[in-house]
Amino acid sequence: MIHSYWLKKLTALHERLAAQMNQLLRDGTHPEWLTEGRTILIMKDPSKGTVPSNYRPITCLSTTWKLMSGIIAAKISGHMDQYMSKAQKGIGKDTRGAKHQLLVDRTVAQDCRTRHTNLCTAWIDYKKAYDSMPHTWITECLELYNINRTLRTFIANSMKLWKTTLVANGKPLAQVSIKCGIYQGDALSPLLFCIGLNPLSQIINKTGYGYRLRNGATISHLLYMDDIKLYAKSERDIDSLIHTTRIYSSDIGMSFGLEKCSRMVTKRGKVIHTEGVSLPDGTIADIEDSYKYLGIPQANGNLEQATRKAATAKYLQRVRQVLRSQLNGKNKSRAINSYALPVIRYPAGIIRWPKEEIQTTDVKTRKLLTMHGGFHPKSSTLRLYASRKEGGRGLVSVRATIQDETSEIHKYIKDKAPTDGVLSECLRQWGTDEVLEEEPSWEDKPLHGMYHRNITEVADLKKSYQWLERAGLKDSTEALILAAQEQALSTRAIEAQIYHTRQDPRCRLCKEAPETVQHITAGCKMLAGKAYMERHNQVAGIVYRNICAEYGLETPRSKWETPPKVVENDRAKILWDFQIQTDRMVMANQPDIVVVDKEQRRAVVVDVAIPSDGNIRRKEHEKLEKYQGLREELEKAWKVKATVVPVVIGALGAVTPKLDEWLQHIPGSTSDISVQKSAVLGTARILRRTLKLPGLCINMLQNGTQLLLNPSNSSNCTPSIMPKQGKAPTSRNTKEQHISGLKWDA
Repeated sequence: MIHSYWLKKLTALHERLAAQMNQLLRDGTHPEWLTEGRTILIMKDPSKGTVPSNYRPITCLSTTWKLMSGIIAAKISGHMDQYMSKAQKGIGKDTRGAKHQLLVDRTVAQDCRTRHTNLCTAWIDYKKAYDSMPHTWITECLELYNINRTLRTFIANSMKLWKTTLVANGKPLAQVSIKCGIYQGDALSPLLFCIGLNPLSQIINKTGYGYRLRNGATISHLLYMDDIKLYAKSERDIDSLIHTTRIYSSDIGMSFGLEKCSRMVTKRGKVIHTEGVSLPDGTIADIEDSYKYLGIPQANGNLEQATRKAATAKYLQRVRQVLRSQLNGKNKSRAINSYALPVIRYPAGIIRWPKEEIQTTDVKTRKLLTMHGGFHPKSSTLRLYASRKEGGRGLVSVRATIQDETSEIHKYIKDKAPTDGVLSECLRQWGTDEVLEEEPSWEDKPLHGMYHRNITEVADLKKSYQWLERAGLKDSTEALILAAQEQALSTRAIEAQIYHTRQDPRCRLCKEAPETVQHITAGCKMLAGKAYMERHNQVAGIVYRNICAEYGLETPRSKWETPPKVVENDRAKILWDFQIQTDRMVMANQPDIVVVDKEQRRAVVVDVAIPSDGNIRRKEHEKLEKYQGLREELEKAWKVKATVVPVVIGALGAVTPKLDEWLQHIPGSTSDISVQKSAVLGTARILRRTLKLPGLCINMLQNGTQLLLNPSNSSNCTPSIMPKQGKAPTSRNTKEQHISGLKWDA
């Protein structure tokens, strides 16, 4: 009952654990609890009742047994490298496993088609393979391959103690001994299974049957755990291999799952239909349409178009599933990369993927992101695929996934080809390396990269983009802020100067300066009194609450609550937006926060500013100079050591290189990411209110509300909301087409 984390991290235990495990090996046995599983029976469908087939068993094994079996497996694997068949790719190191087998299979199929030769193949599937491997045969094979006597004895005695406790509804039902078959879930069981099937591979090789490639290499069979594919040059030879496999399997107590077995006969490159091969238990029929081998549909070679179509559909389905979730922006990107993209990555490198299909899939992905508010249609697609540390969204494109996987597979083939005749033929079929085009950087784009270039000289770029990694914002907020940085929002200046849909570029509020993103976020006098002050107070409030927590003072109950002018205890006094009277008149005597530490006799004058991102360094110097007079007066009047601390955050998240240093002068534990996140959220609210950006459009659409643009007013692209007539569309495609036709203001 100890988590694996502790077994790994508490290194002081390792010496003692090793001593105990060595003692178990010397004794040749172990306590019963070590190999006792716990099987939870989960009901599938309550309406079907308590029949055994209506339960899904999930078994947990002891973490200590997994640790010990992993060590034993590593020792046996090193010894078995000299005996294990090269056709078995279910285990072993320095191999691509299933993809290696698919590469070999593709090479054989391609050779057959181009040379118009005869080829017969058969797919063999075992009935409950793991459950039917006999313990006696495992013990026999361990001795056959000269496994260490101590390990053989321990494994043989261990299998006698294998058992599991059945649990349903939290109550134990019965204890079951494992008399046949092996565990699933530990590192040793796959190795034991492959050792039990290894003699079969050696028997097949001795028959001399197989398919001969152009370069003279012969392939007779492929093994991936219990998945077997046989190759021969004639129908008689393939039937002989099938019978050989059946006899061996029957002798060790395993049987075919005939409904999942199949055969294919190809003469002069064309598939012909036969009556199949008769076995004592039934018939292995010829393939009808296709057979899915290691996840790839096959007939006469790989069915590439069907595979691409199925993989793309599954990928887009998973993307929709992620985007409908409540994950934040960063985790949605990570989920797409780790949950959806592997569906594309697995067949990549095995099948050919046309560039047009790749581009179409990437466009559909961005379309889905836009539908769910996670990507602005005018934003930089290059930035979407850049890492978050570099200011991007961290999404991996389908194009990059396929290119990377294809390059890795090609490199794998080139490395293995000198010692593998089949892969050398695969390399010949592959042809020359494709030259991959390097995509330009979003930072070099004239419009999208303007923000990055403007803050390069004044800001700490790494810190300025850290909110993308650490703030945990919604994807819609991330999309809005990045669109603002890239000048992608439809402000009146953009509409007049770029889109040419209006003549007057002036601000809709102040009617004076051109309405740019910089003007809206930090330069409009109509927003200064309330919107900018609200954002400013949110950032200052974070600093204030951390200071109060440091000195044990009562903090405001809500972040929207205005703090009291003065709070004080025997340790400190904190002034909020308090006008300080001094002996000598100073122009700036009302900073945001003043902290007086009574014990250390020091004062900290904190003033917050959220200017345009290109002005953060200048604003920082202004704050320092502005409050020098007040600092001197405080030191004289209050007999303390005073420090002026400017907290300057760009409206779109840029921070100065010295922000961390300034925050360390403030009592408490105010982090740079907390104030940066607050500033970014405040800017997002200002942009949404000013530009009247749709916030709930997607939810409204999904609830059956129709969004219509007002065609009579070309100056305002904000969708008007009207109740939809009739039944709401239920087709996902209908929704996608409907939303993609809108020209958003953001």
